[in-house]
Amino acid sequence: MPATSIVPARKRKHRRPGMSAKDILVMLYPREPLQHPFRYPGRRTVLALLPGLHLDAPPPQPRAPRAVRAGIRRLARQRALPVVVSELNHQLEEWRDFLPVAFNFSLDARETATECGGFLRQRYLTCRSVIYRPYLTWVLQLTSCADTMTLTPPENVLSSCKACLDACLLHIINLRGFSHTVLVDTWICSLSMTAAMLVLLAASRIPVLRQLVGDEVLTAATHLKQLIETWNDIPGQPNSPSIDQSLRLIEEIDGFIQQEYQGEEGYHLVQRISGC
Repeated sequence: MPATSIVPARKRKHRRPGMSAKDILVMLYPREPLQHPFRYPGRRTVLALLPGLHLDAPPPQPRAPRAVRAGIRRLARQRALPVVVSELNHQLEEWRDFLPVAFNFSLDARETATECGGFLRQRYLTCRSVIYRPYLTWVLQLTSCADTMTLTPPENVLSSCKACLDACLLHIINLRGFSHTVLVDTWICSLSMTAAMLVLLAASRIPVLRQLVGDEVLTAATHLKQLIETWNDIPGQPNSPSIDQSLRLIEEIDGFIQQEYQGEEGYHLVQRISGC
């Protein structure tokens, strides 16, 4: 007799009858009125729930309020921040260590052996300021609230803020007439320098951060204006409106920074920098 695939009735497994989409909705949200047969208040389709849905499981608990969920996500990001920053900084330093000798540069205002080394230093400082900027943002948010304005951030947080501020200031100080910057990236450079000045302004308005900013911040705008105005002035060609706008912003930012240092604490520093 040929083999057959018929399974005896006594060995046949009885499956639980399937549930319709409406049954699942009623089980998940017994008190919610059914507005659409394939959607529920969470804005996700029911089909997304089916693969991992246990029909015998109890209904899920109500979601936490939005503010609570946002606070949990923010706390998770803060806990992961040191690991992420450490890894990115490690990769950046490895990149610098493997540069050819002709492209080596120091982390100060000294001239480099080659123009390529000076240009790569600018790229390095940009990356470094971005890597450590989340710490600066966290301190600015902390001090903007009246309840936490007088709190002093931990030393490791302040050191990370200083790394960001030093990178921004060195990025401005080390700007030179690199061929690529003058011929190609003048507009992008003006935007980058404006952003760096804004970061320094934000830090100079907070006492705990102002002491981390270098003295050169008081002459940074003059240095930028001398260079960018020269690059923007092309004989026979109109000036770039975007670059002119960046120059106006840099001048206004510098005015606010000078005001921050005109108090009792910063008066002698301004006098020393200006040579008076």
